[in-house]
Amino acid sequence: MKTLATKAFGTIEIDSGAIYTFSDGLYGFAEETEFALLAGKSDSPFLWLQSTKDEHLAFILIDPRSLISDYTPKTLKSDLEALEIESVDDCRIFTIVTIPQNAPEEMTVNLQGPVLLNDKNRKGRQVISDDDRHGVRMPVLKLMEAGRADSGA
Repeated sequence: MKTLATKAFGTIEIDSGAIYTFSDGLYGFAEETEFALLAGKSDSPFLWLQSTKDEHLAFILIDPRSLISDYTPKTLKSDLEALEIESVDDCRIFTIVTIPQNAPEEMTVNLQGPVLLNDKNRKGRQVISDDDRHGVRMPVLKLMEAGRADSGA
């Protein structure tokens, strides 16, 4: 167990299995190489990627396949090699959510820069999806509505 200070949850105890090493950090945060994956509320699709060194640095994540069922990022072979996987099917895929202050209904998701997590070796990597359908600021609520329409719900 490790003690972790967070802005969202205060000081918590986490299992070392929740910690991932990002050798290149995340885009814009190259110096931050260790993050913990934390669950939010039990009924929420959102997770937290919390820096283990900076309690004020955390990202909200969502599984993009909960928004677009066939979402598969097009990645470079070097990204897969860095994670020690053969394909993106060998890891968990998340995307970073941005929630504007005082306007949660305008939240967006970055489908172009997904976060890949290899649970076997605890390595993580943010990659660029080379697919022009994957935008940087895709509106979450519109994607959810489109997904419900596609499923007949």
